[in-house]
Amino acid sequence: MILCSVNLSPAPDMSLFFGDGNLANYNNEEVTNLMNEVKNTTDEQIIKNDYTRLAEIYKTEIPYISLYTNKHTIAYNTELVGEINSNWFNPFCGIETWYK
Repeated sequence: MILCSVNLSPAPDMSLFFGDGNLANYNNEEVTNLMNEVKNTTDEQIIKNDYTRLAEIYKTEIPYISLYTNKHTIAYNTELVGEINSNWFNPFCGIETWYK
């Protein structure tokens, strides 16, 4: 486990988390292949497909858990109900559907 602070730009470089020598030494062969493909292409459809697949792998393996973002504090309540679909850029995505 690592507890650290990372200030992210609005469009962060995902290699910090998933590329060679990443922050947590996370290793997954498919992720490595996806990151290499993204790095070596300018085709927007390939990039979109690869990042969509990367998000699917992230949701399955959850190699990182964010406790706090540099723009928002996330309040947690055990009575919170609803589908929480936060993403890398907006932890409050879909908040309008949450209820207590």
